[in-house]
Amino acid sequence: MINEAMQSAVLLCIDDDQDFLECEKAFLETFGYTVLTALSGKKGGIGFSPFG
Repeated sequence: MINEAMQSAVLLCIDDDQDFLECEKAFLETFGYTVLTALSGKKGGIGFSPFG
């Protein structure tokens, strides 16, 4: 049974291997997660700081 917190969780997966990302996304979605993917940290927004 998938709990309510898991159903509303959004995960960001970053990897430079598109095939791996697609498999990882499909797997995590079976558990009720919403999965966003990016092929690099830059594309995933990693490194952004609201503090400068």
